Amino acid sequence: RDVERSRGLGDVYKRQVQVKRGRLTPTLSGKSNVSRANPFVIVSPQQGEFIAKIESGVKVKKGTVLGTVGNVELVTPVDATIISVEETGEYPKNYPLFTMQYVGFALNLDAEYFLRELPANSILNGKFQIQDGIGPEDAIAVVMSETSNSEDQGMTYSLQCMISQDVEVKEGQLATVVVTAETKEDVLLLPISVVAGRVKQGSVTLISDGDEKKVQVELGASDGAYIEIISGLNEGDKVSAVPPNLDSVSYTHLRAHETSLHL
Repeated sequence: RDVERSRGLGDVYKRQVQVKRGRLTPTLSGKSNVSRANPFVIVSPQQGEFIAKIESGVKVKKGTVLGTVGNVELVTPVDATIISVEETGEYPKNYPLFTMQYVGFALNLDAEYFLRELPANSILNGKFQIQDGIGPEDAIAVVMSETSNSEDQGMTYSLQCMISQDVEVKEGQLATVVVTAETKEDVLLLPISVVAGRVKQGSVTLISDGDEKKVQVELGASDGAYIEIISGLNEGDKVSAVPPNLDSVSYTHLRAHETSLHL
């Protein structure tokens, strides 16, 4: 049995995965407690001249055009009150132009790295399931909020999934939250399990003509199972199923743990 077990681990180590093209829906998921909604921001979708059409202190309905940046309209995703507005002028892409407040509950997810892989004007959708309670329910909007972590890091961003006032929840309830962005077509993909690293840069073990070589790859969006390969590999390349710096025993234990989480 010991020989069979060792041979089995060796087989795992030699398994290969091929880089393929496909479609990917960027996905972010996590746990969050229901809380009162925080102020959210609407950022510039591109560099250009910003012209506001609404003043601060005004209550606006969902779908109201708040202003323009070049030829792009800025629209409020929910009923909200405008807390502050930047002055007319030139602004860079991703600059916060409006700060707004929704009256209701929300669920928050840390999304700094998730947002880096998406265009500024990405359409986001959210669903949530209250633990031992209602759901799954659609969020009425997914918006971006500024968070001050420290003096060194400055402002970072989180996502708020706004809960409709018609949905009965209580502050403090725990929920599972899933946020998705628009599907990306025809991108290079690998299973997350074969890549060492998750944010921007990673590495894989490339297998070519029987030789193994650790190569660096630029990473993009992920759906939790697969990750986008922006550069470093080509379609059809073969990589080891075991990520670099992880031996076969650790890999077997890791995969067993991942499998148990899905049961």
